[in-house]
Amino acid sequence: MCKASGISPGLPLRCHYRSRHENLIAFSNHDFYDNSMVPFPGALEQGPDIGVEFIKADGVYDRSGTATARPDLDRHFTEGRLDGFFVKNLETVQGDERDVIILSIGYGPDHRGRLLSTFGPINREGGRRRLNVAVTRARRRMEVIASFFGGDLSDSANKSVQHLKRYLQSAQHGPVIFQTEAADPDAVPESPFEEEVIDVLRGWGYDVQPQVGVAGFRIDMAVRHPGAPGTYALGIEGDGAMYHSSRAARYPDRLRESVLRDLGWRLHRIWGTDGYRNRRDAMARLRATVEAVCSEDPHAVRVPSLVGTVGSGGDLGNGDAVVEALHGPLRREAAEPVEVAGGRWSREWSS
Repeated sequence: MCKASGISPGLPLRCHYRSRHENLIAFSNHDFYDNSMVPFPGALEQGPDIGVEFIKADGVYDRSGTATARPDLDRHFTEGRLDGFFVKNLETVQGDERDVIILSIGYGPDHRGRLLSTFGPINREGGRRRLNVAVTRARRRMEVIASFFGGDLSDSANKSVQHLKRYLQSAQHGPVIFQTEAADPDAVPESPFEEEVIDVLRGWGYDVQPQVGVAGFRIDMAVRHPGAPGTYALGIEGDGAMYHSSRAARYPDRLRESVLRDLGWRLHRIWGTDGYRNRRDAMARLRATVEAVCSEDPHAVRVPSLVGTVGSGGDLGNGDAVVEALHGPLRREAAEPVEVAGGRWSREWSS
């Protein structure tokens, strides 16, 4: 009543008590709460029974909506709010919580391989609130199962669909994904030279996003991977306005390269003088680099190398190594039992 009358402002919840691992609340804290929530740190940083894991399923979305009823399984389910096994849709899970939640994305590519940005209640008004509720139901572990990667989704004007894309990417790659800002559809190049390079790349058939914000920096332009339009294959840097505005360009340039590489970016540098004096060679090196990175698996997991090398011919060097493409769950042996309130909790893991 006080809030409705305007006497007292709203008092948002600051401490998050449910999650036993920070990654369980990291997405909502970043995208919905402006990092205002304070999660309690768990005693376990890593383990098979905690955190968030993305699992790629080999499935095809049946638009006919055909389903098979299994009444013989009813005895395994419960309506309890805090304990027992349940299956609920996005609209009815409010108030429930469990140690482990399996979030299944029922939509996906159809038999033709087409992936549409239609996700039922997510697309409708209030979709972002439903998503926020669904992804914060787990106390210990969230397993996200989908037949596509978040990076397979193009950027959407529907903010709720964009949030879903970001959540799937964070489940796959971890909170590091929050370092890259959502693409600004109104962003424009900062110099005529950048405009020219973007025109050349688009003439080659590539989708280019100008001015991509990453970790407080801004990359002049980024090429989207043709096999995953929601994923950047290459960042392209020039010596434009941001570079020349620095008092000591050399130090920030090395710092930017190190930070961006650690975040998984592949970078290519084009010096303005080189672009004008040796345009043919500069464009040939650019095209070779773009074709090389766009031929790689867009969903491969990359980690920084122990020793970073600077490439030749304008390439800043990727400084990373492909470790594994996430096309399925990670292989695990038997899990160690975990002591929790009320008894021991463990399960077997297999590929």
